[in-house]
Amino acid sequence: MKLSKASWLFLIIGVFAIAIVALGAVRSKQVVEQRELSQELATAQVKLSGMQIEQLTVKKTALEKQLNDTMAQSKTDRELLSQPIDSLEIGNALFRLATAYGVQVTEVTSSGTSAVNLEGVKCSALSINARVKGDVTPLVSFISELNSELKTGVIKQVDITIPAAAGDKPTANIQLSIYTYQEG
Repeated sequence: MKLSKASWLFLIIGVFAIAIVALGAVRSKQVVEQRELSQELATAQVKLSGMQIEQLTVKKTALEKQLNDTMAQSKTDRELLSQPIDSLEIGNALFRLATAYGVQVTEVTSSGTSAVNLEGVKCSALSINARVKGDVTPLVSFISELNSELKTGVIKQVDITIPAAAGDKPTANIQLSIYTYQEG
């Protein structure tokens, strides 16, 4: 079968029209998909920014609580350290505990107070050296309780000497410091 030139022309125009319609349909589908993906991306970005804000808000709240706790602890510590150094009170505690633990305080000396810096906090420190005599177990218990009793004090060093002679009692040389907060 032989087609005329007009038939060929209509056939080519028909194929060309079908191709244009098909390409238009594909392009239309791409545009719709692109819009949907753009909307999904925008929604995801909004959710992500919302999540970051929520996380930052939670972190901010936690940090504020930590700061408040630290400030409260600092205030408590400063109040504790603000108590004046009363060497008479310290001496009374020393002798009271010695009596309670059955040890004997044989010597107490102090080099006086000095200005010190405890982790950035200005304080006065009263250095005390004490010599205590008694059996080893009561000596150790006395030293442990002394460390607990003096809230703003710290035992710097303890030397326990056990004598070679059988009749002599062991002695402990205790170096301790009592701290008090200084304003300014």
